[in-house]
Amino acid sequence: PGATSAKAVVRPESGLVIPPAAMQFMEKQADYTSLNPASENAPAIAAVFVDSDGNALAADGSRLDSLADFAEKLGGSVLPAYYVQDEDSAAALNSHAQAGGISDGYVISDNPQLISDVRAQSWGLRGILDERALQTELTGEETLGELRAKVFGCGANIVLLPCEKLTREAVTWLQNRIVTVFAQTDGTLRNSFKAVSLGVYGISAGDPAQIYAAYDKFEGTVLQRAPVVAGHRGDPSMGENTVTSAKNAVTLGADAIEFDIRLTKDGQAVVMHDETLTRTTNCTDPRKVSEMTLAEIQQYTVTRSSEKVPSLADFFQAFQGSQTILVVELKSGEAQLVACLKQLMEQYDVENNVVILTAYMQSAAEVRRILPQMPLMLLVNLDETGKSYSAQYNSGISPQFFQYASSAEDAYECMVRGIMVWSWTHTSKDSFDKAYLIGHMGSVSYTHLRAHETR
Repeated sequence: PGATSAKAVVRPESGLVIPPAAMQFMEKQADYTSLNPASENAPAIAAVFVDSDGNALAADGSRLDSLADFAEKLGGSVLPAYYVQDEDSAAALNSHAQAGGISDGYVISDNPQLISDVRAQSWGLRGILDERALQTELTGEETLGELRAKVFGCGANIVLLPCEKLTREAVTWLQNRIVTVFAQTDGTLRNSFKAVSLGVYGISAGDPAQIYAAYDKFEGTVLQRAPVVAGHRGDPSMGENTVTSAKNAVTLGADAIEFDIRLTKDGQAVVMHDETLTRTTNCTDPRKVSEMTLAEIQQYTVTRSSEKVPSLADFFQAFQGSQTILVVELKSGEAQLVACLKQLMEQYDVENNVVILTAYMQSAAEVRRILPQMPLMLLVNLDETGKSYSAQYNSGISPQFFQYASSAEDAYECMVRGIMVWSWTHTSKDSFDKAYLIGHMGSVSYTHLRAHETR
């Protein structure tokens, strides 16, 4: 089953740019009885537990409804979330989904294998990894990297964490690497206010009214998250896709560098946007990159630069140990290119700072086959086809900003499903501002505009 969104999900009126989605677990029968999707205090997400017979249960174990009647009650404006605790409940959820009873929603579990089992058959359900029992502190790249790998590795794109364990730094680190963070609060106004201030994309509480009351404490238009700025092929004014241009983009304020890789004739990954070298280098040879060896390609220098065409290894070596996010676009669909990327990430120990980007669905499939733990962005539009691909390959979406008339509603519909949106390519401050105020989490830009001045 694919992902659909025929009806707009509950979104409260607020000056917050993409207010966090309110999530409510049905703790007891009374919570379910009072749940009214038309109410101003309705949650965006309602969570129930699933038993082996396909019933929706409250947290206290009482039967609430059948899964079919639960979904019907929500009516599409509140998204259903299904908590599975064992193999039998996961099988019951899959059976219901395969019968056409679910077209949108989430599978939740504290067991990564159960999320993987459900999404293997029912990828229309987004995955939420429940880490509310987390005991370790969310500090340090190693700890955060392990959590990111755990989330994506089981097919989830959202992690539910205890608010008391969250810091601004941890939330930013994870969300800049495409992990959507939801916070579990204690239900108090103060705790909900803290969660909003941290920049999370979802808040879980026993009473959504407390979450919405926290939103009202923010006045005017509030951008509560600092969006990611990715330099488009580095800073092309200094030579497109060179190490020097990439480093200069960081100097100009970029958080991330977007660059392109292709496979050479001898099976090496080279940093090159076009199929041939003629536009971006001093090469006049019309052969394609795939028809030349790396040694042949590196005889040439990049236009507006004295540098040779870099290999992917050159880039990874230059940014080894850096916190700069490396957005690696796969410009061709060979499985060998993904294998080469995997080998070099491991060799240079840069996995924690790599985000993979592609327009090729065969590449997306290969990434998910051999690099399931990695963040992935797809170059697709914010339409139902794009959202379906995103669900299938557990990815964010990177739409072309000027061709697709995105809106705040589009961004919210993505965010509530844990879909990060990074649009491209921005060439002016007005374009940046519009994307950020719509709610795009990241923007691929020409960083000679000094992107940090727009934030």
